Amino acid sequence: SPTHAGGLLAIDRQWFFELGAYDPGIRVWGAEQYELSFKVWQCGGVVEWVPCSHVAHAYRGPRNHGSYVPGSSPYQTSINHLRLAHAWMDEYVEYYYRREPAIRKLDYGDISDRKKLREKLQCKSFKWFMENIAYDVMEKFPPPSKNVVWGECKNIQYSVCLNDNGASFGQPIGVAPCYGQGAWRLNEGGEIAIGESCYISDHDIVKKKFCLDHNGGWNPVGEWQWDNMLLIGDSLLHHVRKPITTPCESVETHIESIGGCTIDRLITLIKQEYFKTLFLNQKHLIIVIGTNNLAREKSQSTIIKLEKLLHLIYRKYSYLNTIAICTVPKRTKTSIFYRTYGDNGGKSIRKRIRKYNKQLKHLRKKQIKIRRFSIIKLNIDLSLHVSNDGLHPNAMGIEYISNVLQDYADTLKII
Repeated sequence: SPTHAGGLLAIDRQWFFELGAYDPGIRVWGAEQYELSFKVWQCGGVVEWVPCSHVAHAYRGPRNHGSYVPGSSPYQTSINHLRLAHAWMDEYVEYYYRREPAIRKLDYGDISDRKKLREKLQCKSFKWFMENIAYDVMEKFPPPSKNVVWGECKNIQYSVCLNDNGASFGQPIGVAPCYGQGAWRLNEGGEIAIGESCYISDHDIVKKKFCLDHNGGWNPVGEWQWDNMLLIGDSLLHHVRKPITTPCESVETHIESIGGCTIDRLITLIKQEYFKTLFLNQKHLIIVIGTNNLAREKSQSTIIKLEKLLHLIYRKYSYLNTIAICTVPKRTKTSIFYRTYGDNGGKSIRKRIRKYNKQLKHLRKKQIKIRRFSIIKLNIDLSLHVSNDGLHPNAMGIEYISNVLQDYADTLKII
């Protein structure tokens, strides 16, 4: 057998200690049976079933006290499996992370003694184990697809999260207040799952199912998709996208928008490797260019830089389906604007905005042959949508711009 049950085994004492006994870093409960099974096979031994044997398993009985063991971690079982995986499973450890992506950052401690043991005993690779001992596992349980996204599944509008609610297999699940249940994962195969539980639609409900079919084979139903949109651009986004917008100078992962950037700053950031986290798994991109750029340069300069930015994005992120650029709102309280930024040589900011929006249409004609390219018009009403600083939207303006962006998202069937 590829593995054995941890509480029902017999092994030669000398051979057990030659194999390094149990990993002392595996504590309390969990993973010890796999660790012993893998190294027995990989290091020259055999695991056999003995059908006629009789084994008494003296279990510890019911508990009348807490199960916490001093010195252990609340995530001890996951840590145990991580130690086992990193010591014996080689590159196959990535499949474990696909199933449990949230544990990647756990500290599983020092396993250098386990590595030395493998080298000393000249143990075989885990690939050899999978091909020669557990040779039918990959057929019955195909490796899960890469995760597209994982974490808490939240409805932003109503501030509720998808929740299993302890549903049995075949029963519907629902929503509940969010409390950090970050175990949901959606993979490239279109499957939503937690652990070994999968979730499928059934008319107007979502219900829980076991990820295996009646024959024990992995049976994903890939009906879900991740169709996210990323917003990048100037400080307008700080107002429209609170609370998930972050300043341009402090890029973080797993966010939907980034604001406070001039085109020059965006070009610099996109060239950096860590900026890839922003574009990870995105399919649609909206670029918001506003007065931050036109206050500092002529409209033609802004267009040239914008074209450079687009070519850079096309080259690095070719999987984007659509790119849209918002027009700059025509109306601005110019007297306050000049007092804030200076008149930049006496040029009318309104004139620059008109030129920019007109040149943007010409840019679209050039880009449309390469990729789906859209222009989103922002028709700000000076009397309704602009705050007292003359530059940024007020509450009604924020709602208006959000609605315009949502309308665009609706045309792409983004929920």
